[in-house]
Amino acid sequence: MQGVGGEDIFRWVNEELKPYNIEVVRVALTKEQVEKYRLPPMIPKRKDPRYRGFVEKYGEMAVELDALHPTVLRDIIRKSILNYMDVHKRLEVEVKEGIDSESQKIVNEVLSDIRKKLETLATKKIREEINLVLPKVYRQLLSDLERGEKLKLEQFYNRERLLELIREELKKTL
Repeated sequence: MQGVGGEDIFRWVNEELKPYNIEVVRVALTKEQVEKYRLPPMIPKRKDPRYRGFVEKYGEMAVELDALHPTVLRDIIRKSILNYMDVHKRLEVEVKEGIDSESQKIVNEVLSDIRKKLETLATKKIREEINLVLPKVYRQLLSDLERGEKLKLEQFYNRERLLELIREELKKTL
């Protein structure tokens, strides 16, 4: 690509992309844009082998693409792309993507709410069951004491043992 620049770049790019059936269209730095945006002129380089052809076609003044403000260039390119785009199809896709995204957010929120409610209900139910079972567990421990079984004080406060007794009682009630 050495030595390719300015207007010549479109010819070169189009030649390179021809096998892929792609054509690049020049949309920026037209004579109208140079006048509209009052872009600063520059003198073409006489040593450039394309100088004579350029001067014959455009005259003694040239303008660099860099002279356009980036936002102006971006807007020109966007407008050009819209000429080749099915805007209705694009909006359809964006709306569908937005709906899908919003739907997923709603589903996640609903699932989160359901999880919280289930946790609350499960906790409540477990507490109710424990409150029903605990008196039976303590009665069993007292009964063991009355029969003279050697019980250690830690049995009354041993969390693991208490949980095991509660599990056993729950199995009987379920």
